[in-house]
Amino acid sequence: IEVIFMKFESINLGSIILEVIDYRGKTPKKLGADWSDEGIMALSAKNIKTGKIVQHDTIRYVSEELYEKWMKQKVTKGTILITSEAPFGQIYYWNSNEKVVLSQRLFGIKIKPEYDARYIYYYMTTQDFQNELSGRATGSTVKGLRQPELLKCVVKIPEYKYQKKIADIISAFDDKIENNNKVNNLFQKIINYCYSKIELDNNCVEMNLGSLINRNKEKIKEMRSLVDVLTLSATPIPRTLHMSLVGIRDMSVIYEPPHNRKPVQTYVLEYDEEVIKEAILKELERGGQVFFLYN
Repeated sequence: IEVIFMKFESINLGSIILEVIDYRGKTPKKLGADWSDEGIMALSAKNIKTGKIVQHDTIRYVSEELYEKWMKQKVTKGTILITSEAPFGQIYYWNSNEKVVLSQRLFGIKIKPEYDARYIYYYMTTQDFQNELSGRATGSTVKGLRQPELLKCVVKIPEYKYQKKIADIISAFDDKIENNNKVNNLFQKIINYCYSKIELDNNCVEMNLGSLINRNKEKIKEMRSLVDVLTLSATPIPRTLHMSLVGIRDMSVIYEPPHNRKPVQTYVLEYDEEVIKEAILKELERGGQVFFLYN
C-alpha cells in the first residue's frame, strides 16, 4: 500500500492560464456571413452541461471561411470551456482535435504546460470552486461571470505527478461511465426496434415496457439470437428450478430482502368466513390482489 502525502498550493487561476479564448460578442451577422446547414460546430452556453455536450439539435454550424474569421484563437485539445451565464458555471474539457467555434455566453481557457489541464478541469467542477465562482458572479436575476473575476478564483494544486495521477484515476471513471452510457443507448435502440416490429392490438397501447417484454419475449428472442432473459421469482416453479440445477439456466439467489420490504405474515386459523372477508376487503381497499384457494 502506497501512502501519499500531498502538499497543495493555492494559486489564482489567472496565473496558470496560457490563453483565454473569448468571442462571446461575435455573431455571423457581425462578420458579414450567416449560419450554414453543415460544417464546423458552433457551441453556445446552452450546449454545455458539466462533462457533457447537450441539446445537439440546437447546435449551429459555420463554414470554414467563417470559422477562420471568427476563431483567431483556436480551441485545441485540452482547452477548458466555461459558460458565463444561462446556464452559469458549467465546465467542459475539450478532448478532441476537432475544430469548434465558441459563440454566445461561452469562453475557453488554455492551461500552461507545467500544469495538468485535466486536473484543473476536474478541480473546477468541485463544489469548492463552484461556490467561489458563484460568490464572484454578478446579477440578481440571471447570474453572470466576468472574465477578470474568473481569473481571481483560487485553485488548489499538488505537485505535477500527483495532478496527473488524480486526473488519470478520475478520467478512468469518466471513460467507464461513457462506455456504460453507450451500452445503455444501444440497448434502448434494440428495445425500440423490437417495439416497432411487434404487432400490438389497440388494447395494448398503454402497457408498460415490462408488460410488453413479458408478453412478447418469445418474439423478441426470435428477432435477435443474442438476447438474455432475466426472470425474477420468489418461488421458482419446479421446471425452472430443475433447469438451473442441471446447468441449462443460471440462477442467483438474493439473500437480503429489498429495503423497506414488509415481511409476509402467515396465520394458521380455523375456517372463519368473517376473517376471510376482512382479509379480502383489506387487500382490495389498498389496491392489491387476492387469490383465494377453497378446497
